[in-house]
Amino acid sequence: MHIDVYGEEAARRMPPAGQWGCLEFQNAEGRRILRIPLVEWLPESVSPGARPEKGSDLLQLTGASALVKALGIPLETARRLDDPLLSHSVRGADTDPYLGRALPVWHSVLRGSALAVWLLCFFAALAWGDSAPWLGAAAAAAFALPCLADLWLRLTARSAARNGGPAAQASFSPSPAPGSGATRRFCETAEIRVHPTDLVLVDSLGQERWLPRTGAHAPERLVRVLDAGKGVPVGAELRTRSGQVRAALPWAPWFGGPDGEARWTEFGPAAGLSVEDRTDGARKGSASWPAHGLARGDAEAMGPLDATTARTGSDFVLTVLGDKNLFILPGFGVATLGIGLKLLGADPAAGLVTTALAALALCASLGPTLAHQLNSRLRLDRPAPGQEATS
Repeated sequence: MHIDVYGEEAARRMPPAGQWGCLEFQNAEGRRILRIPLVEWLPESVSPGARPEKGSDLLQLTGASALVKALGIPLETARRLDDPLLSHSVRGADTDPYLGRALPVWHSVLRGSALAVWLLCFFAALAWGDSAPWLGAAAAAAFALPCLADLWLRLTARSAARNGGPAAQASFSPSPAPGSGATRRFCETAEIRVHPTDLVLVDSLGQERWLPRTGAHAPERLVRVLDAGKGVPVGAELRTRSGQVRAALPWAPWFGGPDGEARWTEFGPAAGLSVEDRTDGARKGSASWPAHGLARGDAEAMGPLDATTARTGSDFVLTVLGDKNLFILPGFGVATLGIGLKLLGADPAAGLVTTALAALALCASLGPTLAHQLNSRLRLDRPAPGQEATS
């Protein structure tokens, strides 16, 4: 069953991962065996223009059509959540598509435990006269909170390094045209990698889009789009055999520089793509690139970002832990530090330990954010050599 329901109606009735519809495998009695949220199988879903106009296009882009055909399973479509064919699947308690987790369960459990310990010990120290042991425990808990986030980040990085798969056969970094507004972040982070079975596009935030190199839904054509009036390149599109756009790159920041033509010439053969040119519009003054929805989104997302967007989108605390952590964790550290300083007069040893742990907690919670901001403002979000200042 292709549950071809997405948009506002699906948003009211289904969790976010189901808002683009699902592919559901049912047994002979019509009960669900497996449900696949299609958006999680669409690499370009992070782009604002990626939503296909028709659900059948989404089946093709995710490879679901080819999968069902290869399995020899008949495919039916439901376009209403109250379709009788979905009575055993969507209605009732068994309604949620699979939802991914940004943080592992162990991290959430330990983090919640540390928060509970801090609250208990901090208020116990305020309520009882012998506050030294309680304050020490509260300071230790406050220090443990940012350490857990750092531990998860390091473990994730090591896991990614171990499971990175085969090394890239070729990689291409941007060659921006002079004055195109490329930043150091964009030039150092964005790249295209060609792996044996995948084509990986990396934007200036480090987000990766993995596209298959084989199958009906794989890009097979690399199209350079030329301006109808001037005849100069304005963009590049990766298209499937049927003409579907899977990704797009703005020409000036990627191939407009001194080495751009050489990288463009090498990119197509390295990725196994046929290369062709297409004029943007039938005549001068007609629709300009990017006309396709995904290309419009990629023209911005795959190019240099403005400084504010780049800093926010690359901040670990904001994007993974949530913006509340900007204030909660430092607040815990400040509160514990303040009372620890008062304790120095009554119990110097306990006060020193509490103050030291609270100071470490404050540094651990604010340090990564401050370091990120300074590195972004002073280096990464500055214009690359030969570029104009960006807004």
